[in-house]
Amino acid sequence: MQIFVDESGIFTIPRTKRSSISCVSALIIPDDSYQKVCNDFKALKAKWGFSLTKVKGKSLDEPQIFEVIQTLMNYDLLFEITAIDMSFQANDGITRHKINQAEKLTENLTPRHKLSLVASLKEAQTKLKATTNQLYTQAVLSFDLICNVLQNSVLYYVQRKPQELGRFRWVIDAKDKKLTPYEALWSKLLLPMHQSHFLREPLIMLRGADYSHFEQFCHVADAPPAHLRQIVGDVRPFEYIDTNGVMKDLSFLTSDQDLGLQLVDILCNAAQRAMNGKLKFSGWKNLGFLTVQAKEGDQVVHLIDLIGKEPRTMSAKDFLYGPFVLHVEKTAKPMLRKGLEDIIKG
Repeated sequence: MQIFVDESGIFTIPRTKRSSISCVSALIIPDDSYQKVCNDFKALKAKWGFSLTKVKGKSLDEPQIFEVIQTLMNYDLLFEITAIDMSFQANDGITRHKINQAEKLTENLTPRHKLSLVASLKEAQTKLKATTNQLYTQAVLSFDLICNVLQNSVLYYVQRKPQELGRFRWVIDAKDKKLTPYEALWSKLLLPMHQSHFLREPLIMLRGADYSHFEQFCHVADAPPAHLRQIVGDVRPFEYIDTNGVMKDLSFLTSDQDLGLQLVDILCNAAQRAMNGKLKFSGWKNLGFLTVQAKEGDQVVHLIDLIGKEPRTMSAKDFLYGPFVLHVEKTAKPMLRKGLEDIIKG
């Protein structure tokens, strides 16, 4: 499968208290559909007079965005959104959150750990503390987004197209030809953080499903980590996902280099504009049909809040973006294939 990632918004505290949504999004396209999706999008671009140029979401109006979404609805792909309302944030709160997360990187180190690991984590800790609040906010949302992408795409496609789990191609929208601080943050910090996350919280998997294509990314350790050992009460081997392997094929490209990046830019920008009340319902009304139901207790549109020590999901019912979040929730496609028994293992 091919996964395209982009962001929309300024990720800074606004001057007014009006809702100011920034978001990161991913468009997940199965390999067997990618070329057809690209051909259909090329036809749309030609119709609009953009045959030889890249298309940016901010330049499209409601009818054009509606056409893009309608085109993508012909394929069994997924769209994921993580957002934050910057009007509810405060710089001192983001700073506290950042320092707290940086300290966690080394809190479990002991003299028994390899010197190279200690040095690497301390270097990451120093870089994280020095990261601007704007860049850190983007990083937190990106971390949450990728966790959701991995969980939802694996569980969704193992029921429908299990062969898609044999290859993951990640394409991140690059803002410059040179590696930016945000892009460097992916390799230096986000990849290790994802591995740590899935050691603590293994993927939810469907018992009896065909994971044969995904087995290459599954490993068995001799014993669970200490915190899990306290829960299970023994030292049985446990299976974990090698996220470094899953995300090995990761590249940073500009949107003129891949049509998938232009598509995710359109969808991400549409979501951000809609949540900020700057895109009419007629343009985004079918966007939810590209998303998939979240696990119980979660929202399809993840709304992150950094004011506390940990990111937490906010309710959207009483905010400007409430109608968008609730409509997407209502129209999201079901996670479990029709007729499949609801037998989940975690």
